[in-house]
Amino acid sequence: MRTFPFALALMAVSLGAGAAEVAEFHGQVVRDGSVLTDVSLSVPEGPGTSLKLSDGTALEFSVGGTAKDGHSSLVRLVDSSGRVLHSATTPGINSAKTFRYVICGARVTFQSPLAVAHTAPSCPASGV
Repeated sequence: MRTFPFALALMAVSLGAGAAEVAEFHGQVVRDGSVLTDVSLSVPEGPGTSLKLSDGTALEFSVGGTAKDGHSSLVRLVDSSGRVLHSATTPGINSAKTFRYVICGARVTFQSPLAVAHTAPSCPASGV
């Protein structure tokens, strides 16, 4: 009976050592002055995940690397045909990644890190 707690503790340590790293992403996508989506998600290390937006664009998130070489997180915006409009890789995954994509016509602006904003940024009158 005394070996059970030790074996259970050893098993818990073994399971924790192999756990995948997780990155936190918090952001927003704004198109022509209107918020398309607010994003807040956790992404484990591995192939990543994608979030399709109502305008046909998609956000892609992934976490990669190794403990030895360092982990990194990736966020990118792709259009409906799969063309990458913007991609940003940041080192480390220990802190939340904050971002905003502002799409005005054909122009894409990426902002990161991002302070909490209460209103969506507007596009210039020309839409450029």
